[in-house]
Amino acid sequence: MSKRKEILRKLVALCDEPRPGDGQDPRYDRKQERNANGERKTWQLCKQIATAVQLALGTSTDERLRELLVVRVTPAPEASHLLLLVQPNSPISSSEEEMNEALAKAQGYLRTAAAEAITRKKTPHLTMRFLPFGMHQEGSP
Repeated sequence: MSKRKEILRKLVALCDEPRPGDGQDPRYDRKQERNANGERKTWQLCKQIATAVQLALGTSTDERLRELLVVRVTPAPEASHLLLLVQPNSPISSSEEEMNEALAKAQGYLRTAAAEAITRKKTPHLTMRFLPFGMHQEGSP
């Protein structure tokens, strides 16, 4: 009988019902904990970027950008690329195309403001999406 089969037989004899993860080295569990910690750091970065971009939008020279609020910042697909959802805080007369154009022009300024606010070797790429007024509600993704 192979050593693996012998170990499995002993494991079954020691426990009432074998479950996934029984008999595995506990060091493997720590790696999963590290990944969870990495997610926490990613969401912490998203919050820092949201605050920095919101302040930069408020001090922008473009009047249209001063009316925008950062609704949500999410990793897309990881922390090196972030998706920012912005929305006006009241109905505006500018079209969605004009707002996207204004955001595209200010992208370098906003990324610089984000880089000054965080302490990382590389600043994440920011992708901004404009949502019309009333489109995003609290709690929805």
